[in-house]
Amino acid sequence: MNRSVFRAVDPARSRIVLIGTPHYRDEHLPDVPVVAHNVADLAAVFTDPELGGFAEAHCRTVPGDADLARVGEILTDAAEQASDLLLVYYSGHGLIDRRGNLYLSLAATRPDQLAYSALTFDAVRETFLDSRAENRVLILDSCFSGRAIGRPLAGEEQSLLTALDVAGTYTLTAATANRVALALDGERHTAFTERMLRLFQDGSTGAGQMLTLNDIYRHLLARLTAEGLPVPQQRGTGTAELLGLVRNRQGVSDRQFLVHETLPVLVNAAVTGRSGPVGRASPERPSDGISAEDRAVPLIEKALRHASGARSKQLRRVCLSQIAPVVAAVVEEQALAIAATMSDEDRRQSVLADIAVVVAAADIFRAIDMLVNGMEPYRTTALAHIVRNHGLRDPRDGEYVLDTYVLDGPRPRRSTAALSEIARAVAAFAPDRAEEIAARITDERSRTDTLAAIARTVAATDPGRAFRLLPDQYAPWTAPIVAEALAFIDPDGALRLIAPLAGQQPYPTARAGVARAVAVTDPQRALHIARGITDRAWRAKALVATAQAVAATDPDRALEIIAVIGDRFVEQAALADVAPIVAADAPERAMQLAESISDTLSKVLALTGIASVHLDTRHPRSSATSLAAR
Repeated sequence: MNRSVFRAVDPARSRIVLIGTPHYRDEHLPDVPVVAHNVADLAAVFTDPELGGFAEAHCRTVPGDADLARVGEILTDAAEQASDLLLVYYSGHGLIDRRGNLYLSLAATRPDQLAYSALTFDAVRETFLDSRAENRVLILDSCFSGRAIGRPLAGEEQSLLTALDVAGTYTLTAATANRVALALDGERHTAFTERMLRLFQDGSTGAGQMLTLNDIYRHLLARLTAEGLPVPQQRGTGTAELLGLVRNRQGVSDRQFLVHETLPVLVNAAVTGRSGPVGRASPERPSDGISAEDRAVPLIEKALRHASGARSKQLRRVCLSQIAPVVAAVVEEQALAIAATMSDEDRRQSVLADIAVVVAAADIFRAIDMLVNGMEPYRTTALAHIVRNHGLRDPRDGEYVLDTYVLDGPRPRRSTAALSEIARAVAAFAPDRAEEIAARITDERSRTDTLAAIARTVAATDPGRAFRLLPDQYAPWTAPIVAEALAFIDPDGALRLIAPLAGQQPYPTARAGVARAVAVTDPQRALHIARGITDRAWRAKALVATAQAVAATDPDRALEIIAVIGDRFVEQAALADVAPIVAADAPERAMQLAESISDTLSKVLALTGIASVHLDTRHPRSSATSLAAR
């Protein structure tokens, strides 16, 4: 099947103006009542969340009796507001004066006073030229024959179509210059718009997920020609004809396109370092009519395209390792194909473990099977994530996975490192079991650290338990985790606890931990604590944690905090961490943050993080780890 390539439109930055004149005051201009249906039904399509997805405020319907000044005002406002797409549709009588100039008639138009009562085509052209919109589309469903003033118009097609021949424009007309656009008896709309609306409502098996302007033209050309009706004309500059205007009801899903056509090509480009294909781009607007997978797919495609442009093979591999788990939530086999491209065994095992965590959400048996022969420590880390994720959904499920596949079952986890990691994961939903597992740790330092980590997890909900788990005596190397746990309950006590360590190696780490804990409830104080850290790296970590803590409720404040870090790469990584947090409540704002990132890996992390939010996928992800792998 030949599915069309298309360019997505951002509805928030687009404006549509629909002009239709069904009734005329001058007796020489016959009424065309169905034009009112043209405008109303097109508006319904463009604002339908499952088709156009444009906000009603961004789709203006000009009143049928509007005068020239009112029409000009609406057109000018739309042209000034649009930065992505400016689309103007007109249906009514097209009239030509003695000099061959085209006018679009309005309710008060007089054929003998066109310059004063009709909308001149030149005015529309000037409005288009003045707009900063990247894409400008004009659709004319009108008669260009000039019969209303008795003058034939042979050979004018090209002059009319070339009138808007400027970058990023596309013109679609219902008829050639010397033919009459028709309204057929018994039809709700004019012939041209009737067939265009049928296409929008029914979709096309010959197009892709979106109906492009070229798809629309080709469909109308075939239908109108077959019915012996006036044939449409089109003219576009650049790649304007590839603009995706309306979702195709019969188009393949973004998921299917990603699996079978787009993803293999993009992965190959990312592996080899060749430029990704310009190709098809998926729509980027969430809608009640679009699945979570289809919302995530455009982000995955973007991430892969950025990965293909990475400056080194190593960086491309790191990017792919971050993308693979998100792909696994859409199609497991393609995620495994990405993992197979990893030449380094450690990285491949790490990616496979991350994929297993995602697969476990839908098929725990499949995930465990993937991990049976996995390499340590990736296997244990993945199992800990799976236990935690299942336990957060239902504690009984978490304990079942814990008992069946982790503590018992094939290759049970018994080492100190494994028990510590599992206990920390279990603390999120079953602190009693977490303490029980920690008690099995024979190494005193590891056991103390693990109990402090459990205390940190439960401090907000069970401060009494947290106090009990914190040690009375601790070594300097244990101070950071103890202080962070205590800071959730008693920030002043935590600062007093670490004060004797000032000037020693653990102090910056401990102070950063306190800042992270305090940021949850008192971001301003956390910021003050972070600024008091002399070690640049740990100060940055504390500031990033503070920004993350406030991002969900105050994205602007998070950005202000990130701006004082003073290290461009860390700031870019911080934006990547913050974007998914913002995406939960403000997906458009999150995309703006992602697009503002120039660093390749950080942009990939932001895009995959937002995609994970759409998919509700919990998988291990660390920008700090990835940055270290540059």
